[in-house]
Amino acid sequence: MFVDGEVTHQSSEVISIALNTYKNTGGAHGNSIISFLNFNPLDGALYTKEDVLEYMDDLKILVKKHFQKAVEEETESGIELEKGSFKLPETIGFSEEGIICVYNQHELEAYSLKMLEFTIPFNEVSKYLLIY
Repeated sequence: MFVDGEVTHQSSEVISIALNTYKNTGGAHGNSIISFLNFNPLDGALYTKEDVLEYMDDLKILVKKHFQKAVEEETESGIELEKGSFKLPETIGFSEEGIICVYNQHELEAYSLKMLEFTIPFNEVSKYLLIY
């Protein structure tokens, strides 16, 4: 097992750390997962999605637009999502440019993609953020 961490964003409201975990349990391929931990810099408390994001239904529309664009760039054809099946990623972090959305392989319908990562600029996403 391998774990690597990196601070991706630090402000007076949030410290965001990306964790890259790789585990090989003896199969043909190991499993790599990226997750974000977002902390309150004043008391070290771990934020939940609800602590940092609001208007989730509207945010899903914005994230889905960026998701489809990232999939098309990655595969040259989009993933057809069933109506109502799109979900926010399990992990969202912050960078200096905006929020980072990571869909790990187990979250994707098309397992031909190992992982999908994209950044939504603050100027597009700030109205959905409680902190940044």
